[in-house]
Amino acid sequence: MTDLNAAGTAVCYADRAFEQLSQWPALEVCRTRDGTGLRVASSAVRVVTLSRPDGAEIRLTWPVIERLSDALTRSGWVWFEPGSDWLKVRLSCSSDLRLLGTLVSLAIRTHTT
Repeated sequence: MTDLNAAGTAVCYADRAFEQLSQWPALEVCRTRDGTGLRVASSAVRVVTLSRPDGAEIRLTWPVIERLSDALTRSGWVWFEPGSDWLKVRLSCSSDLRLLGTLVSLAIRTHTT
């Protein structure tokens, strides 16, 4: 099922994520080097990439991902490669944006402590 906005067109959740994250004072949002997506940085460390209309990649570090792996796997909306500092989050509804916000908040703490 696709969500529609007031004009009756499909909602791009990556755009909504961009709008949400661009309001956070701790983050800097800009285009990726290749111009195909958006990157979000905290303290000069890239913590999020929005490169698809329905997904985001979040940099948490492997120790954090490993510690949360059971809960992340059970969610069914998050994927990661063992040993990688990045995880992928599907963005297809408003609750996914809330999950993204929680994970981005954790990523900011991870990279500023």
